[in-house]
Amino acid sequence: MSDPALGALWEEFRVFFTEPSKEPKSIDALFKKIQSKPYGVRAGLVPILFACAIRAFPVVGSLSGRDGYISDIRPTTVEEICRDPSGYVLNVLAVHDDQRNYLEGICELFRGSRAAVIDDPDLIRRAFEWIQFWKQDAPEAVRVAGGLSSEAF
Repeated sequence: MSDPALGALWEEFRVFFTEPSKEPKSIDALFKKIQSKPYGVRAGLVPILFACAIRAFPVVGSLSGRDGYISDIRPTTVEEICRDPSGYVLNVLAVHDDQRNYLEGICELFRGSRAAVIDDPDLIRRAFEWIQFWKQDAPEAVRVAGGLSSEAF
């Protein structure tokens, strides 16, 4: 970025969303940090920057709130988080190259010949979505079959 102050602020978001940690990351702590010196981001800009960062940085992990895992981050979710960030955390997982390749392989396998694109930077969520699409199109017998012997595979 041409503006060093904005670049430093954006780096805070990148680190928050992409670097794994042993403990879940507090969104409240992030907001307090960017609203304090040296950044001094005004409260009205926080939701915009937060929404942009969610979109910009691929997260491999989970966002949780008071009610548990948040499966779909919608604009209303961002608004709720920004209204009261104290109840929300982000758990960023470390994904190694072999794990990333495995998840990308799952996406390709379950995508099949579909021309559709799932535009989700979260690789785990994307793999889950492709599996859900596959299940939706699969014959009912595939969805309800159980008790298969090892010889069936």
